[in-house]
Amino acid sequence: MCDNGFDGISRQLAAGTTRRQALRLIAGGLGASVLSVVGAAPAVAERCRRAGERCNAKRPCCTGVCCGNMCCADGQVCQSGVCADPAPGPGPNLVICICTDGTHLNACADIDCASGIAQDSVCGPLCVPHGGESATGCLPNDATCAVA
Repeated sequence: MCDNGFDGISRQLAAGTTRRQALRLIAGGLGASVLSVVGAAPAVAERCRRAGERCNAKRPCCTGVCCGNMCCADGQVCQSGVCADPAPGPGPNLVICICTDGTHLNACADIDCASGIAQDSVCGPLCVPHGGESATGCLPNDATCAVA
């Protein structure tokens, strides 16, 4: 505390204050001292941006995909500056990608569903914006990937 603040508290205490008032003054002074040393935390933490909201490096998207300064919906990818659903790729098998942040992405591919390495080759790049790959799955000859 600075000398002027201490003098002011001393004068108020000497001026015939009640015990309750004296305790309030002392507690207030201690609280202010602690906050000045530690520093006050921001009142509200910045939240991530939802799909359709503006984003940038300081305001990241909850899905992890910021495209053309707008947040994409869960499962969408950025294509030429526009959020888009990933197009079914070549192949009859549905590869299910679960990313580290909980995002689920699907892709059609012509891979061996019994091969974890093959599944990783599909899911690894897709999950990069979502903190990496957490798990994969594969459904052979899935109707989602059927070519019309």
